[in-house]
This record gives sequence, C-alpha cells and structure tokens, in this order.
Amino acid sequence: MPTFILRSTTFVVVSLITHHGAVAEDDLTELNGRWVVIIATMGGKPITDAVGEAAIFTDGTAVQENLRGRETFSGTITCDKSHKPATIDLRENGRIVNRGVYVLRGETLEICWGFDKRPDSLDSSKDKTFVHFIFARKGQ
Repeated sequence: MPTFILRSTTFVVVSLITHHGAVAEDDLTELNGRWVVIIATMGGKPITDAVGEAAIFTDGTAVQENLRGRETFSGTITCDKSHKPATIDLRENGRIVNRGVYVLRGETLEICWGFDKRPDSLDSSKDKTFVHFIFARKGQ
C-alpha cells in the first residue's frame, strides 16, 4: 500500500477545535480511549493493511500506532459539528493534509478522508481517493 494511504490512516489529536475556535471539552472526552481500525476502504474497495492500527486519544492528545506499536504520525485535528456529518481536518506542521467527515456512535468512530476534496458522506465509493475507516474503541 502506498505511504500516502497509510499516512491518511494515521492521526494524532493534539487538539479538537470547534468552528468557534474554542476547545470543546465534550469533543475531547468523547474521543478518549484506544481506537483500533476494524474496517478500511478506499474508493469503496477494502484495504486490509490498515486494519489493526490504533489511535490512542487522551483529553485531546493522541498517538497513532502501527501494527508494531510504533508512533507513525503526529499532527492536529480541527472539527466542526455544525455540519452533518461533522467535518474534520487533519493538519501536519500547520498545513491541512486531509479533509474529512466523521460520525461517533457509542464505541464506534467512522471517518472518511479525502485527499483533494472533502467527502460529503462516509461513503468512500464516491471517489477513488476517499478513504473510509471504522474504528472500535478498545479500552480507555
């Protein structure tokens, strides 16, 4: 799998910022825990290399781990819950590297990332560059 696809699977949350620019405490705490990729698709087709990778979130900070437990990416994420689904941007060194949408349902987190444009849903089959991940919470 190309490196850019794996990079999109990884994200480290340093801060979640609402569209008003203030840290939303509920956003930070609701994502706390260890999230493991259980399903991944790109352009609607399965990508199995990402299954098992983990993101660990703790009060707005997180570490992305590959299958060997190594940190693979660091960055920041901003989100805007005024959209349905909510929007999320991944930044590395202050530059947006992915735009996406996400939905959190209990112990399941779904994110669909776009490289050139933001997806308008969690359906990765709408564009061959869209990558959709389903994470399961695996502990706090």
